[in-house]
Amino acid sequence: MTEKMKEIMGYLQECNNFFLATVENDKPFVRPISVLCEHNDKIYFVSSNHKLVYNQIKANGNVEICGMNTHGSWIRINGKVVEDESREARIAIMDSDIDVISSVYSKEDDVMPAFYFESGTVRLCSAKGENKVIDL
Repeated sequence: MTEKMKEIMGYLQECNNFFLATVENDKPFVRPISVLCEHNDKIYFVSSNHKLVYNQIKANGNVEICGMNTHGSWIRINGKVVEDESREARIAIMDSDIDVISSVYSKEDDVMPAFYFESGTVRLCSAKGENKVIDL
């Protein structure tokens, strides 16, 4: 894992909740997501191919994820995501937070697509006005 990815993942681990924003018909859609992980030096998340979010991402892969830590700082990750259909990616995500994911999905599920940021920007922000930008 690169140093910049270590910094990003360290920040993500301090956050309890994340929200994923997608777009449909030029309108934002935001929902909570529970698991983000690093795999092959990329930021990954999962959904279900039976949910509206899956269709929104397939139609427009530009998304943003936001999370806030207990210190009042937050992280924003925006960019283009693409689907990774490999079993290896699903296993990496499940292994990162087995309790949450295994209650809903199995490693063998074909309903649990994995997405990763192909490109984008990470912003580490605070209420004090601090803002660090990291390119993915």
